[in-house]
Amino acid sequence: MRSTPLVLEGQIVHIRRLSRKLAFIDFESRGATVATHPGGFELAVKPLEACDVLDHAGCRAMAEKDVTTTLKAVKLGDVVRVRGAAERVRRARSHGVVQLPVVLWQALPTVLERWSDRPGHATFAPRHPGAAGGHAAKRQRRDSDAPSSSSSSSSSAELCKHWINTGACLKGDGCRFVHLDMSTAAGKHARRQWIVQRKAERLARQAASSAALGDVVAVDAKRHKGARADVFCDWLVGALGAAALAEGSGVLDIAGGRGDVSFELAVKHGIAKCTLVDPRPRKLSKSQRRVLKKRALGIDALGPQQRALFDAAWCDGNAALWRGASCVVGMHADEATECIVAEAVARQKPFAVVPCCVHPLSGASMSAEEWLDYLQAMHPAIKRTFLPFQGKNCVLWCFAYGAVAEAAADAEGGGSGARV
Repeated sequence: MRSTPLVLEGQIVHIRRLSRKLAFIDFESRGATVATHPGGFELAVKPLEACDVLDHAGCRAMAEKDVTTTLKAVKLGDVVRVRGAAERVRRARSHGVVQLPVVLWQALPTVLERWSDRPGHATFAPRHPGAAGGHAAKRQRRDSDAPSSSSSSSSSAELCKHWINTGACLKGDGCRFVHLDMSTAAGKHARRQWIVQRKAERLARQAASSAALGDVVAVDAKRHKGARADVFCDWLVGALGAAALAEGSGVLDIAGGRGDVSFELAVKHGIAKCTLVDPRPRKLSKSQRRVLKKRALGIDALGPQQRALFDAAWCDGNAALWRGASCVVGMHADEATECIVAEAVARQKPFAVVPCCVHPLSGASMSAEEWLDYLQAMHPAIKRTFLPFQGKNCVLWCFAYGAVAEAAADAEGGGSGARV
C-alpha cells in the first residue's frame, strides 16, 4: 500500500524512548485530524535512509541527531503538529484497548502549545490515548493495597512491569498486577524492591542457563557484558600472541558493529592490523574517543574498514586479504556467525567466534545449546571455551586444523605427545 502524506495535530500523552535512534510518541488527535484518527495516533521517531513519500514539501531523510533533537524539544502534554506518512492504518484491539495507527515521521515536529506554559499547570500524567481514565481508576482502586516499606519481595513481584517502567499499561482494568502511585514514598520503595528482585532473578536464570551449556565460570567472577570485547581480546592475545595476530594482513573482525574488537586490539594490545568488515560505519563511544585523544591517535590507527556483508562471495572477492589474515573473529556476529565458521573451516583459516542469537542459514529452529553443538560439529578440531563476562560468553575456536590428524597418528603409533 502506498503511503499517504499526512499533517496531523495532537497532544502528546505518552513517550516511549527505546534507544537513541528509536522512540514512539502517542498523541490524542485534535482539530482536523479527528476525522481520520479519532482515537489518536502513534508517531514512530527514527532515522530514515530515504523518504517514503515523494514530491512532498516537508519530506527529507531524518538523521539520528534529529531523533535526539525531537525528544529534547517535545514534552508530555505539549500540543504538536507533525508531518509524516501512515505506516500502519489498520486498527485492532488488544486487551480492550484500540491500537493506534502508526505514522512514520518525515519532518521535525512543530510545538503549537506547551503544557508548561499553562497557568498553574500540574505535572502531566502519561496515559494511553485509547485507555483514558482506566489507569487513574486502577491506581485509585489499588493505592490502598500498596506495599509498605516493610513489604516482602513476594509482594513487590506483583507490580505491573509496564506500569513500573512507563507509567502506563495497555491492559487497563484487565491487568492482574498492581498499579501503584509512584509519586508516593511507598510506591518508590516498592519500585526499588521490585528492581532488586528482578535483577536477582535474572542473574539466577543466567547462571542456570550457563550451567546447562557447560559454563563453569562463577557469576560473581564475570565482568559486565559491555566489557566483552576487552575480555575476548585478552583471551585471543593470550592464546595466539600479539606477534602472531599481527602477521600477514592481520585480524579480520567480521560483523564487528561499532568496532570494539579492533579498538581493543589496537589501543590495548598494540595490534593495528585489524580489518573491520561490517555494512555499518565504525562508531566509537565518547570514552573511546577520549582514549584516542589522550594517546594522540587517529581513528586510522584502528585499521581499515570494509562496509560490506560477509559471505562466500566476499571471501572470493577479497582472496588476498582472506589468505593473509592471521585469524578471523566474530564477537556476537549474529547472522554472519555460521558463515564465518563454514568459510574458515572450508579454507582452513584460524578463527574464533562468540555466538549470540541463533541464526542458522537453513532457518531451522534450534535452542542455544543446539546452536553451539551445530557450529562445533562443523570440524572435529573446533573447541569450546567460556569467557568471564555476562551474557552469551561461549567462544568456539580452532587455530590448528591439523591437530586432530596429528593426534590420531600419534594414537595409532602409540605416541604420548598427542595434541588436541
